[in-house]
Amino acid sequence: MENNFKIEIDNSAGTATIDIEGTIGCPNFGESDKVATYEAFKTKVGEVIKSNPRKVVVNIRSTGGDVNDALLIYDALKEVKNVETICYGYAASAATIIAQAAAQGKRKMSANGLYLIHQASTSVDGNANELDAKADLLKKTDERIAAIYANASGRPAEDFTALMAENNGNGKWLSAEEALGYGLIDEIINATTITNIYNPEEYGLPALPKNHKTMAEKTTVLDRMLAWFEKTEKTEIEDKIAEKEAEVANITAERNAAVANVATLEAECNTLKAQLADKEAEVQNLQTQLAEAKAMAVKASEPAQGVNDPDPQGGAAKTANQLAYEADLAAFK
Repeated sequence: MENNFKIEIDNSAGTATIDIEGTIGCPNFGESDKVATYEAFKTKVGEVIKSNPRKVVVNIRSTGGDVNDALLIYDALKEVKNVETICYGYAASAATIIAQAAAQGKRKMSANGLYLIHQASTSVDGNANELDAKADLLKKTDERIAAIYANASGRPAEDFTALMAENNGNGKWLSAEEALGYGLIDEIINATTITNIYNPEEYGLPALPKNHKTMAEKTTVLDRMLAWFEKTEKTEIEDKIAEKEAEVANITAERNAAVANVATLEAECNTLKAQLADKEAEVQNLQTQLAEAKAMAVKASEPAQGVNDPDPQGGAAKTANQLAYEADLAAFK
């Protein structure tokens, strides 16, 4: 049986496509040969490098397999420029390691798929020392895998260590949206076909969520298409409603702030008007007092108005006080 690697190179478009299918590095349902092994992949990578494509697309349809082969395939892909990985169906275990080899922002996943990361496991016989050695190796393997997830996502390795440890180390299935939230993928795509028909429980993986049927349990293509359109339409409507509600909330907040600002300005304006009225009244009062003072005042140093009594000696004109004094003196005499 041939290994499950298929390669297509379109030199006109500058794109090379590699398909990874089946079990990674392990016997496939009792077959003695290995499928999706590093040895087979290395040959395919050599073909890709020779073609010097502008982009390499790696389609992954696998529920996992041997971690060693997956790590070697991961390292080989990291040497290739502009790699894009796309996970379809049930992407689990070792397959998710390979998916992290994409260039920054180029890890994609089908909206129809499920994603699983978990602790490494093995079967071993031997004495206590041999079992301890295997346990140490498994712990180091988990640390290495968590570090790969962390490096690709920008999140702490502890986040993935905890996620892998769930369900007694078997992890849990994540929807495409959840995988995106954890930073395990960069983009969700709408796949038009179902390409993974395996039942994960046959691989010793956790059972699927109750609301998610296996591909064999799904009905017709038409049913799947209608379900997808219904979900997509509902999601789009909900997104639009949320967007409009956010706009209304922003506009309402701006309106309330403007109303409060207008009230503040009106209060300030009324205060200034009152102060202006007080000043105008004060000015009017002062003007009245000034007019009265001018009417009553007679300067002592000025000659009396309407009096023409020149000094017979040719001296200076007498003042009003002098005239009044002389009049009083004459009356007394």
